[in-house]
Amino acid sequence: MIKLSDICMEIAAVVNALAEGRLAYKADNQMAAMKYHPADILNSIFCDVCNDTYFGLPVSTEELKKMLENLKKFKTVFCIKEISDAISHLSKYIHQREADTHACEGKEDLATANKQPSELHGNPETKTLHGPSCKYFNAKGSTEKFASMDQAVKKGYKLCSICQGK
Repeated sequence: MIKLSDICMEIAAVVNALAEGRLAYKADNQMAAMKYHPADILNSIFCDVCNDTYFGLPVSTEELKKMLENLKKFKTVFCIKEISDAISHLSKYIHQREADTHACEGKEDLATANKQPSELHGNPETKTLHGPSCKYFNAKGSTEKFASMDQAVKKGYKLCSICQGK
């Protein structure tokens, strides 16, 4: 599992190597006129995100995506291949975070259905129960309606595999 703190350490290593002159770079014509060293520019790209990471503060996915786009531009402008690993790891981390978020949203829907559903529909033939967000909620066979999960369970119903998140 990729950690954001590890990605920040990768970028910090590139910043240090640039600052100490151990890493070569070639700026394009637009950047040649700038008075800022690439180490300073790279540091400004990731500084806020990494500081929040080290201090345990939440970093939004949108902030990470912005950082990723800025890293890609930086790599293109300064032709620094050493930043490629950090870009790759950050892309994977964002994808992993978005997948985790989607998985959690499904579990939250299930938890809400288990606690206080607005209504549940059940199929009396299969004794399968469907929550409001389930695609089978309004299916032809889902004719029995329940006000609570407890009421449905007492009649022998179980949540369908979709509502269980399987």
